[in-house]
Amino acid sequence: MNSRQQGFTLIELMISLVLGLIISAAVMQVYIMSVRTNTIQASSSNLQNTSVFGFQSLEHNIRLANLGNDTTSIKSDTGFGGIVLTRNNLPIEGDFLTRSGGGVTNTNVRSDQLTISYRNISGRTMSDCEGNDVPDGTLVVERYFMSGTVPNLHLHCDSGHFTGNNLGGLANGTARLGAGDVEFISNVDQFRILLGMQTEGNNPQITFLSPQAYVNLGAGSQDPIVAVRLGIVSRGGTAILGEEGATQFQIFGETNTLIGNAANNAQVRGVYESNVLLRNARVVHTTGRD
Repeated sequence: MNSRQQGFTLIELMISLVLGLIISAAVMQVYIMSVRTNTIQASSSNLQNTSVFGFQSLEHNIRLANLGNDTTSIKSDTGFGGIVLTRNNLPIEGDFLTRSGGGVTNTNVRSDQLTISYRNISGRTMSDCEGNDVPDGTLVVERYFMSGTVPNLHLHCDSGHFTGNNLGGLANGTARLGAGDVEFISNVDQFRILLGMQTEGNNPQITFLSPQAYVNLGAGSQDPIVAVRLGIVSRGGTAILGEEGATQFQIFGETNTLIGNAANNAQVRGVYESNVLLRNARVVHTTGRD
């Protein structure tokens, strides 16, 4: 007796294949969405770390500017002035001075450079932006600037130590201005600064200018610098799958547009701005880091 063999008809087989493809596509879609969500969360966390830790550390360091200087009025001709704009402030190399533009960037606007100086008068050992020890009485020069290979740029810091009032000789140790630097804030596309000068009179006002515009006023027409406005465009460390990221950002009211490969990288980005009052450019003095 012959046994009957049964199987799928062609239509049943096609239906099974279609259902399998639909289920596979749904699973793949869920997987892609999960990867995308995790990537966004990781990039957002990176940005949060930049804001909470990196940017606040930068603000904290800038507040030290002019610490230990007998003169609290900071101008472009102030000896040992906390904002190092010219060689009248400190006789260092021109490339190390505070300047507008000229720095590498991932936008259509060149990055700025900020150089500050302060003296450790705390009576204890402090730390500079590179993490080096700063003995009591040591003069510190810290330079904040953009560095790296486009589009992988970061905000760096270079620190130098000097003894006494002699800038011709470097202090013993590893901290040498221009001889090395460290990555201070990771994944930064743009770094901008403005200097806040306070007018004199019964109703003083703070006006913010670029470093070059301030220097161009000439020492005789400059009001003292009492604040620094900081601005960065920061990015997450990972590209977002299937996303078209923003390419234009406002810093100090000016549009900055991503260029080159940076514009093609769909990454979470954010703008961070802050006004830092220079406590040592006012009547009240401090004696060290908080």
